[in-house]
Formats: sequence, structure tokens, C-alpha cells
Amino acid sequence: MLFCKNAVQRYSFYFNLPNIFCTFAAKLTIYMKINRKIIGLGLIFFGSALLLISFAAGWTSSNPLLISCLAMIVAGIVLYSSSGVMSL
Repeated sequence: MLFCKNAVQRYSFYFNLPNIFCTFAAKLTIYMKINRKIIGLGLIFFGSALLLISFAAGWTSSNPLLISCLAMIVAGIVLYSSSGVMSL
């Protein structure tokens, strides 16, 4: 009987702990919703600047660099358009 009482007390202890991960995830979601437009514009500008620098420096034969620039620009467009600024 004493074992069951201790087990129930230990189990109820876990219910009283705050859920730190859910709090962190909720704050991160709010932060990402607010700053999605800013992050999207930053990705677009950084990807296009890197693309211009690579063309000016003559690094056009480097496929990983060109693909990463394209991926940054596309990701920036997706983030910016999903923030609700543009309506399709």
C-alpha cells in the first residue's frame, strides 16, 4: 500500500511541472509570425547580393553556390508572401 501511495505522489508531481517546451514553442511561433516578413526580405536581399557577387567574381561554374543563392531567394519569397503582405 505504501508503494502505491509513493507512486501516485510521484506521478502527480510531473503534472505540476510547467511545460517548458510548449511555452518556448508558443513564443517562437509568435516571434516567427511577427518577423516572417523581415526574415523573408533579408533572405531575398542576401541571396541576390551573393548572386551578384558571384557573377562579378566569375564564380559562375560553382553550382553549389548558385543553387544556395537560388534557394535563399525562393525561401525569402515564400516567407515574405506567406506573411500576409501579398494577396494572390
